[in-house]
Amino acid sequence: MQTPLLGLAIAVIVAVVTALIGPLFIDWNRYRPQIEVEATHLVGAPVRVVGAINARLLPTPSITLGSVSVGESHTEINARLLAIEFSLGALLRGQWRAAEMRLVGPQFNLAIASDGRVGMPALATGLNLDSLVIDRLNVDDGSAIFADAASGSRLVLEKLWFEGEIRSLLGPFRGEGAFVIGGELYGYRVSAARGDENGLKIKFSVDQSNRPLSAEAEGIVSLDNTLPRFEGTLTLTRPASAVLSGGKSELNQPWRATSHVKATHASALFEQIEFQFGAEERAIKFGGTAQMKFGELPKLDGVLYARQLNLDRLLADTDAQRRLPFAAIKTFAQNFAGAWRPPFPIAIGIGIDTLMLSGSPIQSVRGDIVADAGGWNVKTLELRAPGLTDITLSGRLDITATSLGFSGPIEATASDPKALIAWLEGQSEPQPGPTRALRVKGEVTLGAERIAVERLFAEIDRKSFMGRLAYVWAIGDKSARLDAAFNAGELDVDALIGFTHMVLAGTKVDPPGEVSLAASIDRATIAGIDARQVQAMLRLDRNGLAIERLSLADFGGAALEASGRIDTSTQSPHGTLTLNLDARHLGGATVLASTFLPQAADPLRRLADRIGAIKLRATLDMSAADRNSARTSAKLSVDGLAGAARVRLRVDASGQGFSMHDARVRADGKLEADDGAVLIKVMGLDTLVAGARGTSQVEISADGPLDGLIKLNGRFAAGEFQATAVGTTRLFAEDGVSGDLQISVIDADIRKLRPASAPAGNLPLSLAAKLVLSGARLTLNDISGKIAEGAMRGRLGFDLTTPARIDGRIEIDSVDISAAIAAVAGMPASPPGEAGPWPNAPFQPSFFPDLSGSIDISSVRAALTPCRVASNWYGRLRVAISEIVLAGSEGGISGGRFNGTLILRKEG
Repeated sequence: MQTPLLGLAIAVIVAVVTALIGPLFIDWNRYRPQIEVEATHLVGAPVRVVGAINARLLPTPSITLGSVSVGESHTEINARLLAIEFSLGALLRGQWRAAEMRLVGPQFNLAIASDGRVGMPALATGLNLDSLVIDRLNVDDGSAIFADAASGSRLVLEKLWFEGEIRSLLGPFRGEGAFVIGGELYGYRVSAARGDENGLKIKFSVDQSNRPLSAEAEGIVSLDNTLPRFEGTLTLTRPASAVLSGGKSELNQPWRATSHVKATHASALFEQIEFQFGAEERAIKFGGTAQMKFGELPKLDGVLYARQLNLDRLLADTDAQRRLPFAAIKTFAQNFAGAWRPPFPIAIGIGIDTLMLSGSPIQSVRGDIVADAGGWNVKTLELRAPGLTDITLSGRLDITATSLGFSGPIEATASDPKALIAWLEGQSEPQPGPTRALRVKGEVTLGAERIAVERLFAEIDRKSFMGRLAYVWAIGDKSARLDAAFNAGELDVDALIGFTHMVLAGTKVDPPGEVSLAASIDRATIAGIDARQVQAMLRLDRNGLAIERLSLADFGGAALEASGRIDTSTQSPHGTLTLNLDARHLGGATVLASTFLPQAADPLRRLADRIGAIKLRATLDMSAADRNSARTSAKLSVDGLAGAARVRLRVDASGQGFSMHDARVRADGKLEADDGAVLIKVMGLDTLVAGARGTSQVEISADGPLDGLIKLNGRFAAGEFQATAVGTTRLFAEDGVSGDLQISVIDADIRKLRPASAPAGNLPLSLAAKLVLSGARLTLNDISGKIAEGAMRGRLGFDLTTPARIDGRIEIDSVDISAAIAAVAGMPASPPGEAGPWPNAPFQPSFFPDLSGSIDISSVRAALTPCRVASNWYGRLRVAISEIVLAGSEGGISGGRFNGTLILRKEG
């Protein structure tokens, strides 16, 4: 009994000593061939150990192999180091169980044949996959190469690491790790359990560190004769907020997509797709199906559909302000796609019955969208927008985090374009007015820097035009630029401008600093004015203005031609412009004034009625003031006819470039007519001053700085009638134009203020006064002079508003009150021989047709009737549009006093 026990004790002692000191003396590398043969027999694939080999039994059995490779060259698995610490108890029971396995620098090669079969090291037929248990598995600094023979593509995973446990190669096992693809870091988690006899139940999730996007798959993975299959669910998620690598946080519109997946080596079928975009309380939801084809040309084809979507609720701002349509679409596209480019082509069909956008429904949205590594493309898109507008488009989308671009053909037909415009501009109701059908099509390019329409065809109210249009936004120190060319038989320019505003609604459009325009239009409507034979070819840019041709055969009754060039590329602008104007009347000019300068419309209309036809030629010549100076000298000459009057104007100006700060101007103008009554009518004095015989002239000269006091000298002569004005004016005063002039009138024949029964005749008038102009206020101070044989003096003030107002006080030695009232009221004179105080002819315009206000009048001698004369008479004359009142009239008559009020009122 003692002998066996002693032998066992000696054996244990020898084993322990061998385990402790044996590795120090045993060279395991001498047994490399035997180890490789046994490992090859065990694994069933060639095993080679190139590096050092170390083994220990205590404290735990362990082995370390350097530079290990398993398998053939095309499916080879290599590792720089394989270290295994075995469980001693499991070994004594005849089981392979690793308490810890560490794999450093492994390289995996996985080949997928064109038929989908997976190439991997062949395992021994008798290997029990359940016999290997790894309590703790660590993989460091690994790499994996997946080669697909069908597509010829390769997927390389670098810096691969894993930490987990393996209870069996058939499961369960679990762990987590990370890898790098194309410089992007991905984290992953994997767990598996035994499925049915043909598969492995697996759950796998991946997160990208530099993008808030995660993917999770759960299902059954099986190999059918080395052909992989998967059936389960796939979920893609983008959270609302995420902390990316480097600590950077990012906010996004969240979205989630789930689907049931059936995948083989050749394709994957996605069924029961549920796509939710946006936060839960205001998300939009799609349903759909898709199929992914693998191989040499992988591609995803799918269909997304929804009955109702509400983009307004999805994109609602915190202040609940409704977005403009273009801005809403831009925001949605940037949130939905952003700068993401899929690694393979994607084709998505879209079907939406109703889409709420900017407060209105968009109906029957149908389209196909294609995306690949190059970007997003709209193969076709059809929808019905407000205003019964059918829109069809296709083209390329350029979506970035800050902009939305598009290029491709667009066609739109609107039965009610006013409703469409109101929707695009964010208006709740369309503008009132007639509705005109609209049809537009063209090749549109919309980007961060420009919008352009090539091969443009538009039809507005059955009136069509063709051309092109391009607008470039202002960037930095570069101003906005507009390039346009049109060719039309009939064009409504006003409607075109409105349509342009409609298209650009929601964008920041600066007035163009550079313009290139070419147009040929038979008939056009510009600012509400009809124009015929419009020809234009001009360019305005930083180099100046060049007009090759600008002509309008008829623009509101006027023919216009202009040509020339002004070069501003040097310090001193230079060049010549010529303008020819031939107007039968100035109706177009008055309409333009009504639109752009309402306050000038009525004076211009009255002037147009007095002048009649105009034929003028104007030339502007700019050149350097001298060779060594940047100052510019400009000369303007105008010659022609204004009605029956001859016009001549010469203006010389010099200044620093186009600056008016130090510009000095000298102007000389002359208006001359053979008939003295012509210029009296042009000046608007024909109701007051009788026509003069002989020639008449108006001469005016001005000299001084534009931003300072300008000396004025004016003279008007018609026969014996002479009027002069001398003084100064300031064009750019704080309250507008101001002036201080001394005026005089000599030998004016005033139409006689007469009672209805008195014969016609005139009264001579001479006076002098100081005229003060300050903005809209004109005052005649220190009036003194004579009318007939009586002296007069006083003050008059005029407010040049609409309607104009008059105030003041006049003292006169003698006045005919009945004649004055008749003249003010516009009472015509009775024909010779006709009796009675009231004429049968209708009343004429009075002296004050557009004035209101009051004038205090006093006279030493006042004729009430041809037979009654009052002394020391006083009265207040009040005039208005519809009545004339002589109030507080009082004076002495026949040794007594009288007072009273006279009212003349226009009825109807």
